[in-house]
Amino acid sequence: MSWDMWIGCFKDGEVGTFSCEIVEAAFKPYIVERQGDHWEFEFPDDGAGQATVHYDEANRNLVSGLAFNRPSSSPYFWTVLIDILRQTDTVLFWAGEGSVVAHQSMIANLPEGFLESIGTPTVTTDMQAIFKMIEKA
Repeated sequence: MSWDMWIGCFKDGEVGTFSCEIVEAAFKPYIVERQGDHWEFEFPDDGAGQATVHYDEANRNLVSGLAFNRPSSSPYFWTVLIDILRQTDTVLFWAGEGSVVAHQSMIANLPEGFLESIGTPTVTTDMQAIFKMIEKA
C-alpha cells in the first residue's frame, strides 16, 4: 500500500523556500542516488527511502518542499526529518488529518486553506508523538 507524506515551506501564507544545503547536509550520510529531483536513501539499520525534492523554479539552490512516498520507518530517516523541521519554516503533513511543526511561530505562516483542510499543526519534535499521530490518520 502506498502512503505519502510531505514537508512544505510557507512564509506569510505563501509557498516559501529554504536552502537546499539544509536538505543535503541532513541526508548526506544516507544518499545513495540522486537523479534530478529524485533522491534515494539507505540507512544503517537497512531502512531505505526516497524523496522528491521540490526546487524553486528560479533557483535550484532553494527548496520549497519534499515529498515522500512510502517513507522509511528507520529512526535515522525520522531524525533527519525532525532536523529539517527544526532548521526551517516548514510543516510535516500526510494524507488524512495531521501535521507537525517544530516551532509554534510557524503556524502563523501557513495558508488559511491549509489550516482549514489539515487543521492546526501539533508543535512537537518527538518522534514517538509523530508516529502516534500518523497511526490515527
